[in-house]
Amino acid sequence: MARFVGVWSLAGAAWLAVGCGARDDAPISGDAPACRPECVGRVCGGDGCGGLCGTCGGGQSCSPGGACVPTPPVAGPGGCAGTCADLGLTCGERCGVSCGTCVGAQSSCVAGTCVCRPACSEALCTQPDGCGGSCGPCGRAASCGACVLRLSVVDELKVDGQTREVLVAVDFAPGKATTLPTMADLRVSVSGPVEVTSVALGAEVVAAKKRLYVDASTGKPFRTLPDGTVQLLLFSTGNTTPLPDGRLLVLRARFRSDVASGLALGSAPAVFRLVEREETFAPAEADALLWGGGLAEPVVLWPEVGHD
Repeated sequence: MARFVGVWSLAGAAWLAVGCGARDDAPISGDAPACRPECVGRVCGGDGCGGLCGTCGGGQSCSPGGACVPTPPVAGPGGCAGTCADLGLTCGERCGVSCGTCVGAQSSCVAGTCVCRPACSEALCTQPDGCGGSCGPCGRAASCGACVLRLSVVDELKVDGQTREVLVAVDFAPGKATTLPTMADLRVSVSGPVEVTSVALGAEVVAAKKRLYVDASTGKPFRTLPDGTVQLLLFSTGNTTPLPDGRLLVLRARFRSDVASGLALGSAPAVFRLVEREETFAPAEADALLWGGGLAEPVVLWPEVGHD
C-alpha cells in the first residue's frame, strides 16, 4: 500500500440543481408587457406564450405538469386495457393472449420481459454464469491471517439450510507499533445480494469510550456512500486513548433476492472487502501500520443450501 499524507476528515456532499431559463427571443411591445415563456420543470407542452417547451417520443404523451409519460392504453373488448405491443411486453400473458416465450434454459419472464437468470452456486465459483458474466469468487471466511485490519465471518443465521443473515467482524492487531490510532475512518465495500442492517462495537472499544458516528439522515451508526461502500467513523471527542487490540466492530448483513433481475437467493455470493485508502487512521502517523498490509483481500460468503 503506497504512503499517503493528508488531512483526515469526513467529507460532505453537494447537490447542483439546474433549471431551464426563459426564452430570450420573446416579442417586445410597447403597449403590453412582454410574454415570458415558462419552461422551468417542464420538458414538453406549451410554454404559456404560444410556443413549446419540447415534445415527447413515440408511445408517450405530455402530462399536465409538463412531463413525458406513457400514453394510456385504450380499453379493448371486454374492458382489457392494451395489447402486448401497447405495453411493450415480450413474454408472459396479457388478457388471455400470449405475449411471447423466453428462449433458453436460463431465461425467465420478469414483468413481461425476458431476463437471463444466472445458473450459479459455490461449486461453480469463477465459472461463466451462462449470461455473459462470472459466477463470482469462491467462498472465503477471513480476509487474511496476519493483517493489521482483518475481516472474518463470525456467525450465520440459517433458515432451512440457507444463510439469511451474517455477522462480519473487523479485528485490529497493531503488534508492537509505536504510534497507535485514536480514531479510524473505515470503509467496507459490500457487493452481491446483501445489505448491511446494523453495526455493533467490540467490548474493548466500548471500554475505551470510543463511539461510532451516527448518520443524521438515517439514524444508523454507519453511512452508505453513493458507490455502495459502507463508511464506519470510529472516534471520540477529547479522548486520546488508542484503539484497543482485538475486535473493533461487527457488521450484521441480510441476504435478499433480486426480484427485478430474476436472481434467486443463494445464486450469488456476498463479498465484503476493506477499502485501502489514505487517512484511514488518525493521527496520520498511525497510517503507517497499513502500508503494504494487503487489506483488500475479500470475505466471500455463498448463502446456498449446504454451504459450510
